Amino acid sequence: MLQIPLKNLPSQEFQVVLDNQNCTIFVYWRFGLMFLDLTVGDNVVCRGAICRNGASITQFPSLYFRGSLHFWDTQGNQKSPQWDGLADRYVLLYLSEGEEVPLALQY
Repeated sequence: MLQIPLKNLPSQEFQVVLDNQNCTIFVYWRFGLMFLDLTVGDNVVCRGAICRNGASITQFPSLYFRGSLHFWDTQGNQKSPQWDGLADRYVLLYLSEGEEVPLALQY
């Protein structure tokens, strides 16, 4: 499991290598919800995925992305991520393919 660092910003885009996959992640706040776009290389994996605490952002298997992304509320309140807590309260986690989902992330 790997924690992907975020900033307390309502919109941010960055590149990160996850399990030898060149990923571009765009996290943004709209209509009171956090959304995420994921691209691996030139391949779109998901656009406009709603971010919920503990739920896999990449809900369906993809030919272009191995593993899964999850937000986690470190205060244990099971609250969906809010942009003003992205640097501390809400963390974005990457789980490699076949890695067990920790009990804290299961709901």
